[in-house]
Amino acid sequence: MPDLLQLCDSPLSGQTLEFIQFNAHATGTLRKAFGVPDGTPGRAEVVQTAPEPVLVLNRREGDFPAELINLTQIRR
Repeated sequence: MPDLLQLCDSPLSGQTLEFIQFNAHATGTLRKAFGVPDGTPGRAEVVQTAPEPVLVLNRREGDFPAELINLTQIRR
């Protein structure tokens, strides 16, 4: 697979990147500000998609027009 920075900054002839997507899942403890007692088990899910990767690398506002951030309590 080609280098991501090379693809975004100086693509070679015939190279195009149509979109970039970031997915992350994590478990840990939630805090009182979430509305549960401190230390409550929780899960986080983040999905971000950007149609123009060059904007992502420059970190401009609106880089990820399709975004999901989901925090949930893990019920036992």
